[in-house]
Amino acid sequence: MIAKRTLCICAAASCLTAYPLCAEIDLLSEVLAENEASSILLEQMEEQLAEREEAEPFAGLLEVDEAPVVPEAPKSPSFLVIVPERVDVEWYWYFYTEESQHIVQTEIEKRLVRDGHTLLEIGGEAILGADLTLDNILKRQTALDIATRLGATHLIHGQATAAPASQSVAYGVTVYRSNADLQVRVADGKMLAVEDASATGGAEAQKAAGRAALKDAGKKLAKNVGRAVEKILQNDTKS
Repeated sequence: MIAKRTLCICAAASCLTAYPLCAEIDLLSEVLAENEASSILLEQMEEQLAEREEAEPFAGLLEVDEAPVVPEAPKSPSFLVIVPERVDVEWYWYFYTEESQHIVQTEIEKRLVRDGHTLLEIGGEAILGADLTLDNILKRQTALDIATRLGATHLIHGQATAAPASQSVAYGVTVYRSNADLQVRVADGKMLAVEDASATGGAEAQKAAGRAALKDAGKKLAKNVGRAVEKILQNDTKS
């Protein structure tokens, strides 16, 4: 800026008409000086910003609060009962035989409904579509797969058998007696409870005696299962 003003004085001394030129040069010098000051200020601001970014890399970024993670509500308990039964040598379970029979399973289901629990039922499509055999149904893993597919939280699975026990004649009437042995497991992927029951039934026909034994044993087993289920659900609530 001093050099420019010296040039302006020299030019003014040699020619009076050079004054307007000197004025323009002075104005230009002031503008350049202001620009130079602005440049220096800008450089200082950039240096400060660089230092700040180096010290706090994310200081200039907006902080966005993450949405709170809402825990998934626990699924309401629901039960699936799978208990095939055998009288003498004949097995019964849904569509396995022409004659539908599930005496013990029905007793357990009635107890669960009476206690206010949600009960799921297997439809024909679920069985026929899976091409299941009785041997597979008796396997716990197969039963668990069915329960999972239907959305049940708990599976009650087992089997019931009634075998001939004795035969006698009284007043000319033949009476057959059968013993029933039942066992079921309550599970939700892991074993939670094992319940069993037994009973003896009599009738004038062997198959009827077996069914009577299953009926009596089924009622006992249903009570045991009902108590086990209540205990399991109470433990689930505490945990």
